Amino acid sequence: MRKNLTKTACAVLVAAVCLTAAAGCGTDKQTKRGAEASSSPVATTAPSPAQASPQASPSPQLTSKSIRVYYGDLDAMKLVEQETTIRYGADAAKYEAAFNALRQSPDSKQVALLAGVALLSAKAESGNLTLDVKVEDTGRLGAPGEQLLLDALRKTMFQFEELKTFDVLVGGKKTESLMGHMDLPHPFAR
Repeated sequence: MRKNLTKTACAVLVAAVCLTAAAGCGTDKQTKRGAEASSSPVATTAPSPAQASPQASPSPQLTSKSIRVYYGDLDAMKLVEQETTIRYGADAAKYEAAFNALRQSPDSKQVALLAGVALLSAKAESGNLTLDVKVEDTGRLGAPGEQLLLDALRKTMFQFEELKTFDVLVGGKKTESLMGHMDLPHPFAR
């Protein structure tokens, strides 16, 4: 019985020493980390003198244009027309502004069909517009939603009278479909 008591006492003693050592090591590391964190510099972003001075870089003149944009209804059965104002600098940027307007719904009663579609680039030349997009996984719609999206894009872009056609590329490539359900024309024509 005395041997069992000695073994138990030794085990308790070893466990106590280990716990004390472990607790002490953790405290030292935490204290050291805290000291390092408080002594290290914090990176902040401050405007350069040129950016801070409004006289150094004049802001570009923005043009405002009222356009109609199209969203889906809550049942994804029809398009809902909404008038909005886009603002853009260079003339070619108006297409990007119109695309981005389609990505944000003005209220909870309308669904932004392009919310999960990112615009990588928009290039216009001689009345022909090329939109390069990336479809996020969260932006994939079923067949009725994809058809509404294509209709919304067509109606929105062809408000710009100078456009004869526009093409939609996915990751820089012509694809048969935007989301796998509906044919994607190359290009859309009036």
